[in-house]
Amino acid sequence: MRKLFLLLLIVSLSFAACPTAVRTINVPAVVGDSEGKLLRIEVSMKPGTGIIYTAIEPNIGITTQISQQTAARYAFEAANRDLSECDVTYRVLGSPSKQLVEGPSAGLAMAVATFAALKDEPLRRDVAITGTIEQDGSVGPVGGLVEKASAAADMGIRVLISPKQEVYEHLILSRLVEKTNITIFEATRLVDALQIVFAPEGTQVQSNFTLPVRALPSNLLAAPSDSELELFRGIANSLIEKNAGRIGAVSATDTDSKNIRAYFESEIANHKKLLELNYFFTAANSAFLLGADIEFFSTDLQEPDIAGREKAAQSCLLSSTAATPTDTNWQWAAAAQLRRSWSAKKLNETASKDPEGSEQTAVAVRDLLFVQNWCEVSRLFDKTASSLGGTPISGSSLEPLASEYIKRASDALQARDGGSTDSQWHLSVAREMYARGDYLGAIFDSTYAYTMESATGELEGNESQSMQDLRSAKYKYLWAKIYRDHGSYLSTEQGDDPSAYRILRFASELEAAGKDIESAMNGKRIPSQPSSTNESNYPNLPQVTGPHIISPVITVGGKDLDTLGAILYVIIVSLGFMIFYRFLKR
Repeated sequence: MRKLFLLLLIVSLSFAACPTAVRTINVPAVVGDSEGKLLRIEVSMKPGTGIIYTAIEPNIGITTQISQQTAARYAFEAANRDLSECDVTYRVLGSPSKQLVEGPSAGLAMAVATFAALKDEPLRRDVAITGTIEQDGSVGPVGGLVEKASAAADMGIRVLISPKQEVYEHLILSRLVEKTNITIFEATRLVDALQIVFAPEGTQVQSNFTLPVRALPSNLLAAPSDSELELFRGIANSLIEKNAGRIGAVSATDTDSKNIRAYFESEIANHKKLLELNYFFTAANSAFLLGADIEFFSTDLQEPDIAGREKAAQSCLLSSTAATPTDTNWQWAAAAQLRRSWSAKKLNETASKDPEGSEQTAVAVRDLLFVQNWCEVSRLFDKTASSLGGTPISGSSLEPLASEYIKRASDALQARDGGSTDSQWHLSVAREMYARGDYLGAIFDSTYAYTMESATGELEGNESQSMQDLRSAKYKYLWAKIYRDHGSYLSTEQGDDPSAYRILRFASELEAAGKDIESAMNGKRIPSQPSSTNESNYPNLPQVTGPHIISPVITVGGKDLDTLGAILYVIIVSLGFMIFYRFLKR
């Protein structure tokens, strides 16, 4: 009896190590058509065996579930507690049951609430949190920060804890702060958020915005180059020089403006250095984003002339002359098709909205800057493509391949509860390009959507080896090489970061796509067999299986047998030999 009592005591003490607690935290979210809304996340904890649960109403996407796992693991580690002693349940409150909750942007909030439950500490009710949480406790960026901040301010939230703001976000949010009682506090790690949420309710918090001034990694080695990549150098350089000219027209009077201008100048210096080290896309992409920031900084947001900007962007698109894709220039033509299509889609999205309030108007200005700049970059790619000449490609040779790639991407998104908003957007662009015959661009954008979904969660402990293998890969095709070098830069800068891995995986998929495209152009690629599921979100496209799947064909007696026929043939022949062998033994 005494042994049984001791055993029960030991068991009860082991479970006592885990508290039974519930904590709720405010989380701003973007729902529907870019509408900000304030939700709450409830974290319930009880003694258990380390199981992480999620409530299924509303429906929870895969990336949110992964974020819940990361939040729980790091919160327990930060609290110096053992996750295997507890069961944790996450529940989203305030969202319609039919609404899909997707994305990692509530990760920081969930980690904070989990930590508070473990420590039995109360949470301030006048604080809201947005930001991803990484395995090391660092806070990552989120989309829709302006809409989320506006929603929090409308609901009376006093402090919004956010990731580091981009320059354009700071410029917009500073206006929001001026006319409301909200304060935006940047958190770079979990501990930054904890010092705010555990303070007494009503405690004043000072805004701590800092410009993201960065130095290039000291161990950054020069990337390889070749004659094809050198063509990209000219495009990157033109974007950098254009930004240098824009800076000259920027007036800076107050301290904040002078600091922002100094930041712009330091970034331009970084881009020039990246170009010297042959990181062509990294330099060009950063220069592209910086150009939008410089123009936004120079815009009078009191009278932004939305209609005039829409008209200018439309004029750019209508006056663009698309290069004819050939067997020589198809990679440049594909890049032009992509940027032109992104520009057109974003323009249609912006024109269909009627921005309400100065924050939404500012976001519309930012979107239109991307519309205009994408259009102008597409012209640079078209110009390069036209200069290369070559034999025109028959669209009919690429149409089945584009259909396959779209189907593969669609399946990948469906397997992940619809996928991320970014992947959905690029897949929709791919479908639009397919509909108008821009098959190269459709293949590229559907490859992007597929990779971003399939690469999520693939590392799981072998990050270093996977990254190293992808960084050292030898590629033939232009865009595979460009994204390999860009991913290599990101992994040098950020270490084994998931975003760097996804870019490197994208490079690998682009190499495979390049092989498929050339095979299709040369009439050597065997089409995949029709899908037996006959399910699709785009009924006008043929149903086929994913790319790179070729049904093996075996020739017997001058006749081709498919896989099933070949198997049956082998079985029948084997049975014949067995019967003949037994006959000889008798």
